[in-house]
Amino acid sequence: MADDAADGRVAPFAGRVVAVEAGWDGDTVHDWFVVLLAVLDDPSEERGLAIVYQRRDVPSPAGPAAEAGRAPADHLGVPFHFASPGVPDDHAPRWRDVGAAVAPRLSRWGRQFTDE
Repeated sequence: MADDAADGRVAPFAGRVVAVEAGWDGDTVHDWFVVLLAVLDDPSEERGLAIVYQRRDVPSPAGPAAEAGRAPADHLGVPFHFASPGVPDDHAPRWRDVGAAVAPRLSRWGRQFTDE
């Protein structure tokens, strides 16, 4: 179930997309969910693509999130990174931490879900 909306949201960003990343987050209302991000190199930032929440008919949001994240990554020819698809872990290594020589790591989720 690829997310065409996430695929289409990559193009308008100022800056070159160097990776698409999935990472766990959670709260007391939604439990665990997966955030999909476009990682940009210039300017060095991250932009939110989508949030994949837990659904009753799917045991984990990880599978649908990985599928939705791979679609724009494949379309753009950039890596897709999901450090902990099997276990929710909001402290798993980020893409910039595992060998990306683009820029230093941004705090938490960077400037996500803005139209700036």
